[in-house]
Amino acid sequence: MFNLKSIELRNFFSYEHTVVDFTKSGLYLISGHSDLGGDSNGSGKSAILSAICFALFGRTTTGLSTKDVKRWNSKESMSVSLSLSSTERNTYRITRRDSGVSFYINDKKIEGNQRDLQSSIDTTFNTNYSLFIRSTLFSQSQAEFFGSAGDADKKRLFKSILGLDRIDWAYVKVKVAYDSISSKLDDIN
Repeated sequence: MFNLKSIELRNFFSYEHTVVDFTKSGLYLISGHSDLGGDSNGSGKSAILSAICFALFGRTTTGLSTKDVKRWNSKESMSVSLSLSSTERNTYRITRRDSGVSFYINDKKIEGNQRDLQSSIDTTFNTNYSLFIRSTLFSQSQAEFFGSAGDADKKRLFKSILGLDRIDWAYVKVKVAYDSISSKLDDIN
């Protein structure tokens, strides 16, 4: 299991420089407000989750890459640095910049090109971009559906989110092929 320790944003979306500390145990709620009054749209709440995703995979939750996340009109470089720890007392730091990615385990830099480092990150955290998106993002329509759905519908929703519906589809394909081969063998005998 991995725990967020902190995330530091520099010139990422609307953030010039911000550090979010996650070291206290418990549940975190990210809220925002607009200095212009009204609701909190555009205050940077979603940018925090996008920054975590960006640090891990080089893409935001909506698929934006490095050139698309730099703070508008900033002449300074962009970076996102994510720190995590594990129950085995290991520490991890991933930093993505305009110029690339660096990955540290227990303060030891992992060497490699961007593709190798991404593979190391995916392997270390036992995830990839697609799985992360499906398991961490819950759209408003899914939340509304979940609140009113029966058990069978909830099961289908979670299978879809986790990508398990593809396993069901593959099972049906294998079963049809098996039944066909079994039938042919019965005809031979």
